[in-house]
Amino acid sequence: MRAFLCLSCLLLALTGCSELSVEYGESKGVRGRTSLNGFGALRTAYENAGYRSRDISQLSDRVMLTDVIVWTPNVAQPIDASVTKWFEKWFGMGGKTLVYLPPDSGSEADYWEDAMMLAPPSQRMEYRRRLAREVNQQIAWRLNRNPVPSNGWFHLEPLKKCRESQPIGGPWFQKMERMRSELEAESRDEDQGFSKPKQVNNLLAEPDRKIRVEYDLLASTDSRSVAIPPSMPRLSADSTKATGPGFETASGFAIQNNYEMESTATSVNFTPLLSSEDSNPLAVKIHAKPWKDSRIILLAGGSLLTNFAFTRPLNQQLAEQVIRTDSRSKALRPVVGFLKSGWDPIRVSEEQTKIPKVTGMEILTEWPLNLITMHGVLLGGIACLIMLPILGRPRKVIRDDPTDFSHHLDAVAALMRKAKGESYAKQRIDEYAKKVQGESVGRRDVN
Repeated sequence: MRAFLCLSCLLLALTGCSELSVEYGESKGVRGRTSLNGFGALRTAYENAGYRSRDISQLSDRVMLTDVIVWTPNVAQPIDASVTKWFEKWFGMGGKTLVYLPPDSGSEADYWEDAMMLAPPSQRMEYRRRLAREVNQQIAWRLNRNPVPSNGWFHLEPLKKCRESQPIGGPWFQKMERMRSELEAESRDEDQGFSKPKQVNNLLAEPDRKIRVEYDLLASTDSRSVAIPPSMPRLSADSTKATGPGFETASGFAIQNNYEMESTATSVNFTPLLSSEDSNPLAVKIHAKPWKDSRIILLAGGSLLTNFAFTRPLNQQLAEQVIRTDSRSKALRPVVGFLKSGWDPIRVSEEQTKIPKVTGMEILTEWPLNLITMHGVLLGGIACLIMLPILGRPRKVIRDDPTDFSHHLDAVAALMRKAKGESYAKQRIDEYAKKVQGESVGRRDVN
């Protein structure tokens, strides 16, 4: 982990003024690994902890087998009623964890602020200009946000100004401090031959150990919580003015979305796991009695676990606590799914009670054609085995010489044998002996 941190910090100095990838919410592929606001590092951390990762595009019965779901919406908007019902059914199975990372203004400003410290003097003015541009965009985005109605689980109160908080309390705080001590001990035991630049050492030191948050995490029963009114069955995108780091709302982007807004009747418990010096929760566990040992882990912003956040030891320790929260199912390798959502509601695939309709090649998997398909596959496998080449030494084939005269004699003898011309053959032999070899009597006379 320490080597990964040093490499990430060194990359800040080598990036220069090239264009950056800042797509929010991706966790796989090139964008997931290289974007400042991607979650490829978080996905790799889960895989290193023994999880199998997968992508989730819709909520279905197959997704019910997933042990952990990391939800990274790039738009802050209400949770659809059908999505709430699906998750509560999933929680009821026990041993499930939903990690919800609300969208914030991203990590671009933090990147340019740290990169400016490592940049050569000739480029620091350019870095400062880009930092100022990102800060202005973030301010404009925060000022255009409104509180989002709660579905009964939690409430996100957006802050008009980014707040720097230092974790000082909560069950996770002692664990993170213990991890910090272990990392410092490992750093002292490392090879002294590897010398870090002075600027990198300053980044690794983290004297203030503060993180930036843009939300107040509130319980759904809090007086400041905005509940879903019964007379508001649908919500439009332009009415919330809540979006992710893309700043679509600030530029007039609006889409009409059909959201069925309904607050859950489940009574949930709101337990802070990590708190700041002003008693504001930075990480919260939400659980309920019908959910058994399932829970929701809510953080105060998605940028706490982005790729850029993993360059900071404090955020690495926070990610470690998020991963360890899962109680681990009885499966040998639990499954973590990454769910990304935008303006469109998440599609929920409900179980159908009627006869399923299949199309195309899917019909070959239905009765009674699946019986024919199974036998066809078996016969095809046998045919492939028959047509396999036989490998080994080549056999020596003895070929006859077509110019050999003895073949002619054998053919004539065979024809005569078929015609029963034995006496004729003897006459020809007797005549051959008299005329060619000069014998006075033939072979038959001698016998």
